[in-house]
Amino acid sequence: MGPAVLAASLDEKAVEVLEYYCFDCHDDASQKGNLNMEKLLKEDSFDGALMFENLLTGKMPPAKKEQPEAEEKRAVLDWLAKQQRDHHQKSFRRLSRHEFVHSVNDLLRTDLDLAGKIPEDWGTNDFDSSRKIQLSRE
Repeated sequence: MGPAVLAASLDEKAVEVLEYYCFDCHDDASQKGNLNMEKLLKEDSFDGALMFENLLTGKMPPAKKEQPEAEEKRAVLDWLAKQQRDHHQKSFRRLSRHEFVHSVNDLLRTDLDLAGKIPEDWGTNDFDSSRKIQLSRE
C-alpha cells in the first residue's frame, strides 16, 4: 500500500470515528460548544488543535458517552496532527492552557502541573469577547 493510499484510508477511518463519536453533539444541528465538526470536515484545512487536545486529554468524548478504542483514537490523533501540519493560520491564536504549561516547563526545565490552576478557554481560537489577537509584524 503506497503512502497516498495509506493517507486516504487513515483519513476515511478518522472521519468515520469522528462521525460516530462526535456528530451527536457537534454537527450542523447541535453545535455544542459552538463547534460544527460537520462543517469543519468539509473544509480543505482547519485548526484542529482544540479537538486534538480534548481527545488527547480525555475531555472529549465526555466520560458518560461511549469512548473510542485506542486504535480509533490514534487514527484521529494522527489525522488531526497531519491536518495541523497542512493548516496555514490566517491570524495568531492563543495557546491552550496545556500548550502554555508544556512551553513553560520546556523553557524552565521544570515539571510543574499547572494546567488545573489556569482557567479553561471556552472559545476556540478567539477570545471570549470575540476579539482576535492583533500583533504587528515587529
